[in-house]
Amino acid sequence: MAKGWYAVHTFSGWEQKIEHQIRLMMESGSNLGKYCLDVRVPIRVIKDTKDGKQRERKSKILPGYILLELDMPDDFEEVKRVIFMVKSVEGVTGFVNATTARGSRPMPLTPAEVRNIFELTGEIKSSNPTQVFTTFDKGDRIYIKNGSFAEFQGVVEEVMKERGRLKVSVEIFGRPTIVDIDTEDAEKI
Repeated sequence: MAKGWYAVHTFSGWEQKIEHQIRLMMESGSNLGKYCLDVRVPIRVIKDTKDGKQRERKSKILPGYILLELDMPDDFEEVKRVIFMVKSVEGVTGFVNATTARGSRPMPLTPAEVRNIFELTGEIKSSNPTQVFTTFDKGDRIYIKNGSFAEFQGVVEEVMKERGRLKVSVEIFGRPTIVDIDTEDAEKI
C-alpha cells in the first residue's frame, strides 16, 4: 500500500461540498472509507488591514482542489476502483499527477509539498515568518516588486481574490497595457 496525500481536482467553489460528501462516505462505511484516511480543503487565515481596520479572512490555498490522504492499494485493479470511487463524487474531475496511460496510478504529493501546504494552513509550524497580506481595490496605485514587470507602477483594474491575482494597467512603450500579476508581487503606493 502507498500511503500519502493526493491532490484531487474539483469544480471551483465545490471544495467544501465535496469534502463533506467524502467525509459522509468515510463515516458510512463505504468502500472508499477503507482507503481514505482524511480529506481536507487547505485554508489559511489571512490577516490584513483595510481602511485602517485589522481583519481576518479565510482563503483557499488551492482553489479548485482538495487533498485526500489515501492508503492506496498495491493491486492495480483495486487502485482503479479507488480512482473510480473518488471520481464518482459529483464535482470531482480527477487526480493530479495521474497520467492517462493504461496502467498508471496517481502519484502522491511529495513530503515537501505536503509540508508547504500545511505550513500555510498553520497546521505545521513554519520556520518562515508570517506574511501580512494587503487588500487591493480597483483604482489602487501599485508598485510591482517582483516578476516580469518588476519596478513598473500601475493602477489596479481588476481584483481576482479567489486566485490571489490582480489585473493591472501599466504603461509599456508609452501605451497602457493590462498585465496579470500575483498579489504578493504588488505593493500599494
